[in-house]
Amino acid sequence: GASACCPVQGRSRRVQISVATTDPKLSQASAPAPGPVFTALVTAALLAAAAFMVGVQSAGTRAGVVEVLAVLLATAVFGRSAYNGTLPRPFNASLGLLLMALLAGVTALSVSWSILPNASLLDAVRLISYTCVLALAALLAQLHQQRAREILLGIGGAALAIVAYALISRAIPGAFPEGDDFARLRLPFGYWNAVGFVAALGLVVALWAGTRRRESRALEIASYPIGGLFVVALMLSQSRGSLLAFAIAVAVWVLLVPQRLR
Repeated sequence: GASACCPVQGRSRRVQISVATTDPKLSQASAPAPGPVFTALVTAALLAAAAFMVGVQSAGTRAGVVEVLAVLLATAVFGRSAYNGTLPRPFNASLGLLLMALLAGVTALSVSWSILPNASLLDAVRLISYTCVLALAALLAQLHQQRAREILLGIGGAALAIVAYALISRAIPGAFPEGDDFARLRLPFGYWNAVGFVAALGLVVALWAGTRRRESRALEIASYPIGGLFVVALMLSQSRGSLLAFAIAVAVWVLLVPQRLR
């Protein structure tokens, strides 16, 4: 009798083991986490690719593709988090997302009374994609708080690529005939305020990297010339709004960051 029951028990154990290994939570916990360099590179590549893909066509087909991809990516990440049971409760950015969603909804409704309904529809789609990007950023900030350093370095890398392209377009104007209409830096976006804002954002990241004593010496040294490139791009964009945004960021830095004297 005992020998007859052993095969059944063995099969039951194998069934239990196979069921346990298909548990998404267990498979997620056993999966190796991506390295910090990989996280920074992926962040930089995604942000820079979106900027260069849209380019000067802020209302063209390529911009629409980027906006649709942003909505699909945010939907997929939220769906996976809900399926795995890792969706944060409470969600810290609920109020901001609610206000952003209301703005997008009002913009979508304005198509019915707009003088230029096509332009209003494009703005509504753009605001919906912005809302999805904001929601995705808030979700990743809550789920991966320990990866803030890598994400910041990725943002700085994307800003460096965009600013370098803008400066090269002014250093070699013959290779960029579409960039000669204005004295201000405006490529790859076609809008100087966008270039100036990216330079201001990158300059804040350079300040952060250059004042952290726990970073590598190479990164600390590189933050100074890279920050100089951001300053040059900020000045050559002649964007008063970006300069004001950077001034506010530095003021907040001086008030809140303990490394301000460095």
